[in-house]
Amino acid sequence: MNNNEQFDFLDLLNILSFVIGILNYQENLTQSDKQELMNKVDEDTKTAIEEVHKHLQMQDEKIDTIMKLLEDKNNA
Repeated sequence: MNNNEQFDFLDLLNILSFVIGILNYQENLTQSDKQELMNKVDEDTKTAIEEVHKHLQMQDEKIDTIMKLLEDKNNA
């Protein structure tokens, strides 16, 4: 191998390394996007569960009030 051929081989290796770096970068972006999406889904799920929990607490309070009124009416 002479210097020109060796130089061409090193250039090829550098180009391949660059292309692999770009592919890895794109894959990392994709993984980042997926993680952000999963975080958003988790937040939305947590919010929905909290809303349902609040609604059920309100319903429980209403039922307790009705039960107390019925008991008071039956005891009177």
